[in-house]
Amino acid sequence: MNTNRIERTARHFHTAHRDGKQYEGAPVEYRPKNLEEAYAAQDRFLELSSTGSPSVAGYKIAVTSQVIQQLVGLAHPCLGTIRGASVHASPARLAESGFHHVAVECEIAFTLKNDLVPIRGEQDRESVRALIESCHSAFELIEDRYADYSTMDALSLIADNCWCGGVVLGPAMTDWQTLALDQLTGTLEINGKKVGEGVTRDALGHPLEGLAWVANTLAEQGKSLKGGMVVITGSIIATEFLSSGDAAVFSVDDLGHTALNLY
Repeated sequence: MNTNRIERTARHFHTAHRDGKQYEGAPVEYRPKNLEEAYAAQDRFLELSSTGSPSVAGYKIAVTSQVIQQLVGLAHPCLGTIRGASVHASPARLAESGFHHVAVECEIAFTLKNDLVPIRGEQDRESVRALIESCHSAFELIEDRYADYSTMDALSLIADNCWCGGVVLGPAMTDWQTLALDQLTGTLEINGKKVGEGVTRDALGHPLEGLAWVANTLAEQGKSLKGGMVVITGSIIATEFLSSGDAAVFSVDDLGHTALNLY
């Protein structure tokens, strides 16, 4: 890995966030050359953006749709970090001033009860079941800083932590094992008007596939999931941007709803 590229990319995004600048990918002269450098730049960006030791509350999966993958030049999803203190309980009331340009994505989240004990071979949807404490409907808060999507590149997106601005968790469902997690319908309402609908299988076929992908991707980086972490598993409804005064509600069959008011 090229440590100079990693450091300059991390500082590029740290400075842009600090100064409230519009999103721009890392300049070509020092942009990461591969996934290893991009994830190293993400780690360093999080270090620079933290007032102390970076606190990891969990992980997100991004770029799950083929359309977005083709746009950024990948054939697989990306991994982002959910920072400490960025997980909010529903109903949440958050200030628009805390973001540059915020959107919501509608996801299924898991809170973990156990650390991941490495086993031989890759994790799959059955092996990760033992990690789960509870299942939730959830919003991911997307911070795209008014990005021009036509110029996106995957390595810059990863380095900028896949635009993760936090998570809003709905009520905890601890007897989720009885649910057909891939067959639940979710609807999104903004200010009382239905603006989107999806089925939980729309993200990678099954929420547990997302959890397994996160576990396996972390293992490739020498990391692992820990008890108490939150993992969100991909949006089942198109991204919706919010403005001050908006009230968003994501409702999922048998999982209740997640509510966010932006002021």
